[in-house]
Amino acid sequence: SPTYVNWFCNVDGTTPVQGVEVQMDYDARYAFAALAYTYTNSDLPPQTPGNGASQYMPDHNLVLTGGIRLFDQSLTLGARAYFVSDADDPSATATGGRRKGYELLDLFASYKIREGFDIGATVTNVLDEAYTPVLGTAPTSPNPFNPFAGEIGRGRTFLLNTRIQF
Repeated sequence: SPTYVNWFCNVDGTTPVQGVEVQMDYDARYAFAALAYTYTNSDLPPQTPGNGASQYMPDHNLVLTGGIRLFDQSLTLGARAYFVSDADDPSATATGGRRKGYELLDLFASYKIREGFDIGATVTNVLDEAYTPVLGTAPTSPNPFNPFAGEIGRGRTFLLNTRIQF
């Protein structure tokens, strides 16, 4: 039987990665808001395509969340927005070595039927934006074995959930 070997060698030794993360949350019971921001600065060496996801992080990631609670805090309505900047990615040859950033919007709601029993709904990527997620490996070109060469992020998705705690 054939033997398959895969290896990795970081020929440049070390790679400096610097950044900062900030998160702030505010909750006044009837309303809530949150902000999460990440700045990343790295100088990664070129990578071999096909050996896993790209490691080229965007410089800026911002997530904003906000919502309200109604009917004695039984009903929660909210939204979450994601803002991801462009990223250096030498494997993205079709776009000049840059991976395109993206903005996404999610909406969510939940209703507490009684203590320990909630139902909810979420719509992710409300505007059905085409994108390639951070750390996703974007296809570079169509071929007979993989005719898809576009963005690989999840499109608009509807989720229903129930939570029972006892």
